[in-house]
Formats: sequence, structure tokens, C-alpha cells
Amino acid sequence: MSLSDNVLDLVTNTLDALETNRLALSDVIRRCCRIARLRNDYLSLWWLEYEMIEISDSNRTTALVAEIAPNLTKEEFLRHKAKIVEHWIEERSCCVLHDNGEINNEKQVITTGVGQIEVTISHLQQEVADITVPEGLNPVDLYFRSKGANDLRWKARFSATQLADVLEKIRQRVFSFLSHTEKQLLYGQLHADIFERNRRYVDLKLGQLCPDALEKFIEVYRRLQENTPESRAQALTSCRRLLKSLADSLYPPADRPVIGADGKSRELTDAKYIARLWQYMYEHAPRSKSGELMKTQVQYLGARLDSLYDLACKGVHAEISEFEVNQCAIQTYLLAGDLLRLSEGISAIGMESE
Repeated sequence: MSLSDNVLDLVTNTLDALETNRLALSDVIRRCCRIARLRNDYLSLWWLEYEMIEISDSNRTTALVAEIAPNLTKEEFLRHKAKIVEHWIEERSCCVLHDNGEINNEKQVITTGVGQIEVTISHLQQEVADITVPEGLNPVDLYFRSKGANDLRWKARFSATQLADVLEKIRQRVFSFLSHTEKQLLYGQLHADIFERNRRYVDLKLGQLCPDALEKFIEVYRRLQENTPESRAQALTSCRRLLKSLADSLYPPADRPVIGADGKSRELTDAKYIARLWQYMYEHAPRSKSGELMKTQVQYLGARLDSLYDLACKGVHAEISEFEVNQCAIQTYLLAGDLLRLSEGISAIGMESE
């Protein structure tokens, strides 16, 4: 089964679970996060993950932004962050109930994750069920105890209703995400719009900075369309050459040893293009979690390409699947966009601290 078929199957099953209430909304959103990651749909992943965390949890919010930031420019990051926060506040705003039972016109924002909201609703419903009035009371005590019990039930039901309304708004937004994703997959749009914007940006900037690398991208996609063991091996070779061309433009081979992030001296020769890209980020990317994540992606992609390339050189092309090569091609394209934004000084890397 291809990647797109796998994702479509996951989307269809998740939609069915949402429509039939077979899964809690929090479980549905976890599946949606998987879908967004598989499709490199970072903008959807951003707001979906926000729904699952306590917004004051700085560790989780920082880690999430570190994952998102390398894929956006600073301007894109700030614009989309404003939209995501605006929607988040709007859907989580609800009425405030005072101790005297009056409803305040001012709104409060529910900051907890969807899973915790579900737990709170369950507790409130149980609280309503547990409120009882003892038997055998005299009429006066019975009146006041009954009134107190009714007030407590009303307050608990009111709070539960407000939280349920919040979940319903989130539920509708999740449904829209799933239904739009399903349509995109059925109509052959295998990647989210952010990838298409990234592709246009990479094509334009590579044409200006490194035309040779752009030619190699074209060669990669031409080989992938042929879909034979030999063409897949050649596509991998083109991916490696593409990264080397980009490294040659951003960080040419050094004529003397260079001190890396670990304080060690290394020879950054022509052949060590991955090490040169890593050194380029060390020298140019802000010290941040998103910067460290990007360095890790460079190392991982370089190691994966080398591993698959070695298999191809040993004459075992059949062991290299179409999925593996497609993933390498997509990740190469995304990484090129990250590096180009960094080279222009417009990368959102480091914005997790903003």
C-alpha cells in the first residue's frame, strides 16, 4: 500500500470514528496529528497539537514550535501564529459563572487540552449524579437542602455545558480538517498546500542561487516517474548530488580545518557535503531547539541517502522501495527550503522564544 493510500485509509477511519463517536475527541485529534505529520502539513499540525496541550506548558509549546519553525519564514510564522491563536481563543471562550449563580458577560478562555476538558466534563457529570438529599428531614431542612442541591446541580451542569460547547467547536474544526484532507487525497493532492508553497519558493531561489541544484531536482522527479529499480537508484544519486550542490553554494570546501560545535577540528573537504551543511547551520542558525532539530534532520537525511545509495551500488535495487525514495525526495526538497530561508535571513528558526 502506498503512502497516500495509507494516509487516506487513516483519514477515512478517523472520520468514521468522529461521526459515530466511536473515539473520544482527544483520540481523534491524536490521529489527526499523525495525518498532518505524514503529509508535512505543518500549519494543521500546529493548531491540532495546540488543542491537546495546556497552553501554559512552555516545554510542550516550545518543542512544537521548534518542529514548525524551520518550515516557515519569520513573516509566515508570525502571521500564522496570530491566526492560530485567534481561532484558539475564539473557540475556547465561554461564560463565567459567579458563586452567587449570576452569569458574567465577560468570557473566560479554557486553556487546558482537549483530553483534560473531557475528564473535567466526566467529573462534573458524576458530581451531578452524586448530589443527593437525605431522607427524613423536616420540611424546613428539606427545603434548604433541596435548594442547595439544586444550585449545585445547576452550577455543575452549566460548567459541563460550557465545556461541551467548547469541544463541539473544536470537533467541527477537526471534522473540516479531515474532510478537506480526504478530498485532497481523493483528488490526488498528496501534499498539503504548505509543501506546494515551499516547492515554488525552492524552485525560485535555487534558480537564483544554485541553478545546478535545480536541474538535479528536475532529474529526481523525472526518475521517480519512471518507477523502476534503476530509476529509483538514480533518483537517490540525484538527491545526494543536489545536497552537495547546495552545500557547495552555501559552504564551499574549506582549505583549512574548521572548528565545529563540539570544539573539534575537522577537514571539511569537497566530499563531506553533509558536514559542510551542518557547519553552515552551526555558524548561521540561532542557538535554539528548532535549529538543533534542523541539524538533526540534515544528519538523518544524509545518513539515509548514503545507506540507500550503498544498497543501490551493491546491485540490490529491489530492496529500495518506491516509498523510501519518495520520502527521501520530499525530505530533500523540504530541507532545501529550510536552508534557503536560513541563507536569506528570513527563517523562523529560533522563533519559539518569541
